[in-house]
Amino acid sequence: MSKSALGAARLIAVLLILAGCGQQPPPGPAAPGKGNEPESAPAQPAPAQPAPPTPPPAPPPPQALEAPTAPGAPAEAGKPRRVRALVSGHVQGVGFRAFTNSRAGQRGVTGWVKNLSDGRVEAVIEGPADKVEGLLADIRLGPRGSRVDGVEVEEQTHTGEFSGFRVTY
Repeated sequence: MSKSALGAARLIAVLLILAGCGQQPPPGPAAPGKGNEPESAPAQPAPAQPAPPTPPPAPPPPQALEAPTAPGAPAEAGKPRRVRALVSGHVQGVGFRAFTNSRAGQRGVTGWVKNLSDGRVEAVIEGPADKVEGLLADIRLGPRGSRVDGVEVEEQTHTGEFSGFRVTY
């Protein structure tokens, strides 16, 4: 027999020993310390437990709840809205104003955005309430490379004074 065949035979023998060859041990004297007590009857299954009560229905998911509105904010999506937003974090030198200008154009809102000397970005946004809220959501995320730490939103009276959205200096 070759060395590899001998090694394989030994491995199989060890595995069979470890697995017990799937056989039950032969009946014999009781194990030491067990005495010769008669075998006990097999355990009876526990009586079936009654089904637990049905839990109450889950509350609706958060998006199904009515969104709270800020004081003075229109409750209806299409109503005109004007906000002033002050954005703090790493928001200058990262294309934040260009990002805001682009997203404002995509969403169809008007107003302006500019850098402030204290490192924040200021924006005034007008348009339908749902579109203004959409741009605020974009601003809260910011462009790649920025870090938005906070957005203060101040509701203002809608004036309709803007014809588009622009970056100011």
